[in-house]
Amino acid sequence: MECELRPRLCFLTKGPRGYGFHLHGERNKGGQFIRKVEPGSSAELSGLRAGDRVVEVNGENVEDETHYQVVYRIRAVEHRTRLLVIDKETDDYLRSHGLACTEDLAVEMGNLSPRPSHFTSPSASPVAQGEVLSPSPIHILTKALKHTSASPRRTDTRSPTSSLMIGTKKRLPSETASLDTEFPMATVELLPRLCHMVKGELGYGFNLHSDRTRRGQFIRSVDPGSPAQHADLRARDRLVEVNGVNIEALRHSEVVAFIRGGGDETRLLVVDAETDELFKRLGVTPTSTHVRGQRISLSLSLSLSLSLSLLSLSLSLSLSLSLSLSLSLSLSLSLSLSLSLCLCLCLCLSLSLSVSLSLSLSLSLSLSQKSTHICI
Repeated sequence: MECELRPRLCFLTKGPRGYGFHLHGERNKGGQFIRKVEPGSSAELSGLRAGDRVVEVNGENVEDETHYQVVYRIRAVEHRTRLLVIDKETDDYLRSHGLACTEDLAVEMGNLSPRPSHFTSPSASPVAQGEVLSPSPIHILTKALKHTSASPRRTDTRSPTSSLMIGTKKRLPSETASLDTEFPMATVELLPRLCHMVKGELGYGFNLHSDRTRRGQFIRSVDPGSPAQHADLRARDRLVEVNGVNIEALRHSEVVAFIRGGGDETRLLVVDAETDELFKRLGVTPTSTHVRGQRISLSLSLSLSLSLSLLSLSLSLSLSLSLSLSLSLSLSLSLSLSLSLCLCLCLCLSLSLSVSLSLSLSLSLSLSQKSTHICI
């Protein structure tokens, strides 16, 4: 049984219908799971199985990432992907022994683009096609157990950081809701978020974090039930604007002072990792005009403009008819002449309304151009 308790490294190549698996995220479990594998698909041929938990995508650990972040990583490399997965039994076994799930422990499924083996030497004999390129699982697990009697499951290799706690420090809740993604998947809207929050008794309830290895200010954690959480601020968000002012070029202390200078409330424009990456690739700086609510307000203004124009047209027609009838009665004009006069007035009013309607449409459309609808 022990020989089977190993993670699997699956190499997938996208077929005509995609990879052929469904990715599923659940809040109560934490992590991303393979919910379904299509028969005969690239996923099935690669050794992917329903119930597997995804540990790494293309060499990057995704255990703490959201559903959409994992989806974005899978889609970031076209036509193929590499997934390190683990079934429940193996997962429980490694956890019970304090072992991290890594590619070094994995069985390589398929040979589409095999990684260099860390356990073979140049003088080793050639390996047959499709054969596992790593030593026996008992050897690896036994060797690993000797070095993990008191070691933690994961090692933090991040650079020193500067952080400021705005509120109380509490344990960060799970971010992933119950989500399901089929590959190929539907388009996902990636837009900045404008988070308006009013300071509570314990502050805003978020931790602002400055990492020396990358530029920018990031949300490190959000307290459950805090004003920050109610405003939809999320861990790992990058801060772009504070109260309508871009702060990307400011230092950590300056940003903190800027937030505190706003008094008991603040508005933070933030982007998550996927949105940030997309905007950078497009060469666009996120602003409040890209926020979802801005597009809704523009659409509403367009609808109001059209409604007012139609209402004006109806009133103009009624006014023209009334005016024509009044003239015909006062001047004792013939009915045909009255109708002709009515039509002329309607034509003039319709022409003026058409011009105003065109101007309204042009204005609304030009404004909506500033609110980019970005999808992947």
